[in-house]
Amino acid sequence: MSRLLGQHYREVKARLKEKSLPEAEALEIFELALGYSRLKLIQEEKSILEPHLSEKVEALLERRLRGEPLAYIRGSVDFLGWEFQVGPGVLIPRPETEALVLKIKDSLPGQGLDLRLLDLGTGSGVIAIGLKAMHPFLAVEAWDQSEQALDYARRNAQLHQVSIDFKHQDMTCDKPLQLFDIVVSNPPYVAANDKDLCPMVEAYEPKEALFGGGDGLDFYRSLAQRGRYFLKPGGKLFLEIGWEQGKMVGKLLEDAGWRRITISQDLAGKDRIVEAVWT
Repeated sequence: MSRLLGQHYREVKARLKEKSLPEAEALEIFELALGYSRLKLIQEEKSILEPHLSEKVEALLERRLRGEPLAYIRGSVDFLGWEFQVGPGVLIPRPETEALVLKIKDSLPGQGLDLRLLDLGTGSGVIAIGLKAMHPFLAVEAWDQSEQALDYARRNAQLHQVSIDFKHQDMTCDKPLQLFDIVVSNPPYVAANDKDLCPMVEAYEPKEALFGGGDGLDFYRSLAQRGRYFLKPGGKLFLEIGWEQGKMVGKLLEDAGWRRITISQDLAGKDRIVEAVWT
């Protein structure tokens, strides 16, 4: 049965609201299904929506109502104004990680110095690619234990026309032949019993990229001990953390011999970045 575009749009908003999902997502679902711009959707509000087009809207809506992240449905996510491809098997980048990238960017010297950076657990590659795009003089390696995630990272590097050395490995490997000036990681840091984690996130995003053991600190414990093997003397370590983990991660690093440990906040004023130096 045919119906008005505006009528269907309001129905979709109501169904999203019933599932406690943002009503604003209705507009993007229509954009994705119909290929219309937002302006055209407004202009065509009183036009008849043919049944086959309504079916396309309904197909995307049903995926969202089942809990599938909108970024997976879209196939991409905005990060620092750039589009990155994402999908099942790779963690969806969050705005908090933008603060980590900008923190590292601001710490880098000007052009002319050859520096080596390692991104541990690169996922979709947003950290490595973003920093390489902003600082072409960086020599960047990016590691991940998931081939599925690396596939997205390689595609994103090609999309943004940057050269990065991607490797299928994690930090349990032997000491690399060439050491790095900077090591960065946004590791899995959700505690296994975290009651605040959205069930939809747990259901769809890769658990190995979310959970960091019973207290969420397993990766930081390992990196506090092994991170020095990847860094030159005086090299810097940058870590994203859960907002309540700053003091605990700082203590792990201090006990392992790291120095000049600082904790920085994200745009919401929450602890989000730990920086340390290996001397």
